[in-house]
Amino acid sequence: MATDLIHKDFFNPLFLFSNLRPKYLTPDIELDSLYEIDINGLKERNIKGIIFDVDNTLCPYHGISVDSKVRDSFNQIKEEFRTCVLSNTTSERVQELEKYFGLHVIKSKIKKPRVEPYLEAMEYLGTSPEETAMVGDRLLTDIVGANRAGMLSIKVKPVDFYSDPKVLWLARGV
Repeated sequence: MATDLIHKDFFNPLFLFSNLRPKYLTPDIELDSLYEIDINGLKERNIKGIIFDVDNTLCPYHGISVDSKVRDSFNQIKEEFRTCVLSNTTSERVQELEKYFGLHVIKSKIKKPRVEPYLEAMEYLGTSPEETAMVGDRLLTDIVGANRAGMLSIKVKPVDFYSDPKVLWLARGV
């Protein structure tokens, strides 16, 4: 069912009221792509860890390889910061992603944009919210969750917007 792709809380009015506030919906940084991330600027902000969304941030929806346009930047970020992937993907895909990306993939039992997955990722990285950035393409999952967790939120344009199922366009804020 297509609605299984959207977190069930998106249909809960209380969840929507408490999360869809301008302070949560506004990314700290908005870029065209991962390759525009200013590594030195992040270091000046005392960022030590970076959490990545995977689908349409690093690769097209359900892909398992870094988009060629962002590969060099992604590899440089991996060298400079503690990194991991945070995804609402399947357990089977986690293994494929870890093998390809060479990063630990956090598959939390609780889905984004709830705060718990972000806390789990920060625990893995050994960073505090002030030392952590989240890079993602979806406003209503990646950015809202990162902002609620108190970390730096970096929104990038999707690698391949049309690879997402149409129902997920809602989570992107389209």
